[in-house]
Amino acid sequence: MLADHDYVVAQEAELEGTIRVFTPEIRKQTKARLEALAKSIAEVYGGTAEVEWKDFTSPLINDPAATAEAQKITASLLGEEKLIRQRRPELGGDDFAEYILRAPGAYAYVGSGNPEKPNTRPAHHNSCFDIDKDCLKVSVALSSCYAIEYLNGEV
Repeated sequence: MLADHDYVVAQEAELEGTIRVFTPEIRKQTKARLEALAKSIAEVYGGTAEVEWKDFTSPLINDPAATAEAQKITASLLGEEKLIRQRRPELGGDDFAEYILRAPGAYAYVGSGNPEKPNTRPAHHNSCFDIDKDCLKVSVALSSCYAIEYLNGEV
């Protein structure tokens, strides 16, 4: 049987995690709150906490004008019924966020699921996922049309 003082506590502990936010302001608030929380919990137990942040990508915020242009081109190329306007934000992270901090842009999804090809239906990071390569033609067409209209001053 162990006495009260016969237990082992690690000298150090390291926690890792990810935060994803919708705006730079929320990121700043979240960092401050998590740092304060870590330090106060450590202090309660007689310890200290050090928080180290590594920001990999910024929140991805589409430019409204670029989004409207991309939607117009998509509807004209594929038909209005193929365009899905998503209104709720998502917490996906992508390096594209860094590009649209420097030049207006819009991040969009091109569906790759095909009911006739079952392995195209799982989420992209699923080990069973297999892309339907036909969707790449759609992506190239949309990107090409956008570039041509942009270069012609039409968007």
